Amino acid sequence: MIYIKKVINYIDDALLLAGIAFISGGIFMLSVPCGFISVGIGCLAMGYLVAKRRGV
Repeated sequence: MIYIKKVINYIDDALLLAGIAFISGGIFMLSVPCGFISVGIGCLAMGYLVAKRRGV
């Protein structure tokens, strides 16, 4: 039961990472520079969310 609560706390982060991976993978198939831009935007979004969660 404890493990389920831990998974529920981080499921949104895991889904966000999976979404970023799929979107950037699709963009990389179209254009490599645009793929790097999308990965950068995804990293910025994750950094913002982690900082917000920590209360920085």
